[in-house]
Amino acid sequence: MKNVKYRAEALSPFDLRGTEEHLSAMAAKGWRLESIGRFLWRYRRAEPARVRYAVTAPPAAGEDGDLSDRLFFQELCAAAGWEKVTDWAALQIYVNGQEDPTPLETDGSLLLERVHQSMRSTYLRDRRNQLLCYAFLLILMLFQMFRYPSSYLFNAFSLSLPAVCLLCLLGEAYAIAGYFLWLCRSRRLVEEGEAPSPVSRQYRFLSRLSAILTAALSLAFLCTLPPVSRQSGRTAAAALLRTLTVVGLGLGLNRYLKGRTLSRNAQAVLALVCVFILALPFIEWDSYPGPPPEPEADEYLWQGQVWDREPQDIPLTAEDLTGRTWPHVRREAVLRERSFFGSRTCYSEDARQENGESFSLYYELYEVPNTWAYGLLRDDLLDAGEWFPYQSEDPAPWGADAAYQRYHDGKPAGDWLICWPGRMAELRKDGLDARQIAAVSARLAPETWKEEAP
Repeated sequence: MKNVKYRAEALSPFDLRGTEEHLSAMAAKGWRLESIGRFLWRYRRAEPARVRYAVTAPPAAGEDGDLSDRLFFQELCAAAGWEKVTDWAALQIYVNGQEDPTPLETDGSLLLERVHQSMRSTYLRDRRNQLLCYAFLLILMLFQMFRYPSSYLFNAFSLSLPAVCLLCLLGEAYAIAGYFLWLCRSRRLVEEGEAPSPVSRQYRFLSRLSAILTAALSLAFLCTLPPVSRQSGRTAAAALLRTLTVVGLGLGLNRYLKGRTLSRNAQAVLALVCVFILALPFIEWDSYPGPPPEPEADEYLWQGQVWDREPQDIPLTAEDLTGRTWPHVRREAVLRERSFFGSRTCYSEDARQENGESFSLYYELYEVPNTWAYGLLRDDLLDAGEWFPYQSEDPAPWGADAAYQRYHDGKPAGDWLICWPGRMAELRKDGLDARQIAAVSARLAPETWKEEAP
């Protein structure tokens, strides 16, 4: 039978009454609070009993770190039957097994003032710092989005980050405002001789909702990941395994060293071990290529390379550009990114003749029905820098409304950007003749544009 339980409690630190009632209910079920960590509360199994809990703010330490007032406070609590359970940031939690114990705090205004001082140095400070951090990140992400739109427009996860950041910022502002509303209500109640105000249960609901939304966001991120090839899949799996290994080693090392005192030599050795552990994810374990991969059922091995038995269909092929049949072909179509603004798909093909002659093809298609996003993306793609600038070309041979070719040192570099309504294509192929350009137009231009073109 499990004797220890960990729970992620959604309790606000100033929710004195709610925390006391919750811990008393847990004790009635046979679980006593043992300690409070950064994220989890630790409970230990015990006989079910009716006990009373109290949350209070002990006297602050003196300017020179003197804790005599706090120790004297604990002695007074112990004399009244209140046993300290654990610290909760700057607060303390006490338990009393008497059926009708003496109240731990009799001066509500003094308690409220100590709690407020505690919240100013912990809860409000953390909320303020996180609010400023979220505001900075939101401004930075919006700047990046408009400065480099091609990195954001088609990535659903990247587009969701500013929205999530804004929600977090509003959540922090709501938490700060909620605390001061609670403080005002509590002060009015204390003046009337009552206890501080309870905290609305919606705070717990919103806290749990935040955790659920975080999990849903993580799942959505996994669903938006583009398909990967087997080789990149192995690389990603190896990187994930190395990262999990590092995390496991770090947690184990932290648990082993907790509460231990080390000599200087041991600290030096530990520092080297930590550096090695942190470097693990960045070590290239598979730098040696090794033997060629084993072909799948729909592939075959020829001249040490894997080729497709039945190549998949892609919009533009080597056969379209050369007018020749290639007996050995390997093709790949990868949906890199997709969002409500459009999508970006990468196509590649390697083709080879029996005599060893080869032909390679690579291009990317951007589907952008939104006019505003289309303009942002086109301007971003054309901003290639002064070393490889794009220059406008005659779009008529491409059957497009705009065409650009990249140059280097005044010579064509063989990279093209072709713009049709709602679609753009980045084609990396030099030496294209008129027939090949017409083939590109016939295969890549949108169907509606083909029908409307003269």
